[in-house]
Amino acid sequence: MLSVTGNPSLTSCWFSGNSTCLLGGGLYVRDGEAVVVGCTFLGNRATNLAYGGGVATELSDVTFRNCLFVGNQADRGGGLYNRDSHSIVSNCTFSEHSSLEGRAVACDSNGEPSNVDLTNCILWDSGNETWKGGDSTIEITYSDVHGGYLGEGCVYLDPEFVRIPHFGLDGIWGTADDDYGDLRLGPGSPCIKTGDPNFTPEPGETDLDGHFRLLCAIVDMGAYEFGIGDHDCDSEVDLDDFSSCFSCITGPAGDPYIEGCQICDFDYDLDVDLFDLTGFQKAFTLK
Repeated sequence: MLSVTGNPSLTSCWFSGNSTCLLGGGLYVRDGEAVVVGCTFLGNRATNLAYGGGVATELSDVTFRNCLFVGNQADRGGGLYNRDSHSIVSNCTFSEHSSLEGRAVACDSNGEPSNVDLTNCILWDSGNETWKGGDSTIEITYSDVHGGYLGEGCVYLDPEFVRIPHFGLDGIWGTADDDYGDLRLGPGSPCIKTGDPNFTPEPGETDLDGHFRLLCAIVDMGAYEFGIGDHDCDSEVDLDDFSSCFSCITGPAGDPYIEGCQICDFDYDLDVDLFDLTGFQKAFTLK
């Protein structure tokens, strides 16, 4: 478990298989303003009546962008526990958590105003996704929430992940017998192009795979952008897209692609070449 104070910036970090009997199985943020981008919280635990299996925040302002929370466990707040804090969570995916109260997110006030704002997120465990106590508030917009949520743009539909994660025989996340699945969006997912229509990515912002965050005019929900390879933005990667992406190949490595071809840059090297055709083939076979 990592405990931080002050104003840290955490980027592309991996927290897996950690545990605590206090707050925050994977990460604990206190007394600061933290930014967490492109991080994965997998199979962490807060045990013995502890809170925040993946992350706990206390007396802090924390921003989470393009993060993945999978299979974390706690008595309260399986993925994220927010106490006397303000957390902004955008384009994150929560799945397969275990918690008595708030499988994905819990928000609690113990003397200070506390709130969590989520947008363009997927909260898909087994229902009971959120919990709030005291004077705390949770606001969710343009997100897919198991069990539903009365927020602008929210839906309750199977996100159609490529492959659902599941526990191994020991029933404990973070061990060798687990199948972590693939929480990228499959073709036709209701989370494709249904995020906030006014969303503007941060300069250079990418999804968890390192691809451009906004590929088809409207952002996708969750940590992964489906649009890579989908040149015609019809929520499928097919032969029509192959023809378009093939025409985007610029020749020797390092040549910049033409406008509109970034959607075919699978390896995010700012060049569309033969290496990207391999990525296209993998996306095509997901259908």
